[in-house]
Amino acid sequence: RGDGATWADGFVDGAGGTNRVLTLDILDATIQNAIENGASYDNLVFLMGHTQLTELKQLITAGSSNATWRMALEAQAPKGTNGVSSEPGMNLDGRMGYYDSIPIYATQHLATAMTDQSGGTSMGPILLLDMEHLYMKIAAPTTFLAQEDLANVQALKRNYAFMTAGELIATKFNTQGLITDLKVA
Repeated sequence: RGDGATWADGFVDGAGGTNRVLTLDILDATIQNAIENGASYDNLVFLMGHTQLTELKQLITAGSSNATWRMALEAQAPKGTNGVSSEPGMNLDGRMGYYDSIPIYATQHLATAMTDQSGGTSMGPILLLDMEHLYMKIAAPTTFLAQEDLANVQALKRNYAFMTAGELIATKFNTQGLITDLKVA
């Protein structure tokens, strides 16, 4: 854990294992740290689980703040392939939220609930990523794998997968942010 003091220390906004309620001040402090350490506002994104997203939406829409919240559902023509089409504006589920013009991506791959030090339940972390200083180094290009030999599988099914080998590289850590020790309000 670092306080973002050097380029190699990521900014961690935690409460030392004591759960606290998410506030906009916590988000704003993390954003401010990233910008003061050289991040461009246009390159920041939030990454969080669905529980964190729900808490943030409730916090912003409660009426006690001047923060902006919106979901991007710009009107677009339906997209289709081989007779299957998306609904207009949905962009094949390309919805995202924004907090003060910073995109928010919700993912099922980030913990939404965790057991804290006291044995209680806390929300998972919220990440602020500076995309200008993150990139993916590819070791092996994407490959399509198919298991269609029904005799080997011993079932009437086929397995397909896309596999890529790579590594996420951060070139500057103090413009990244991590918010931890949060509880559901």
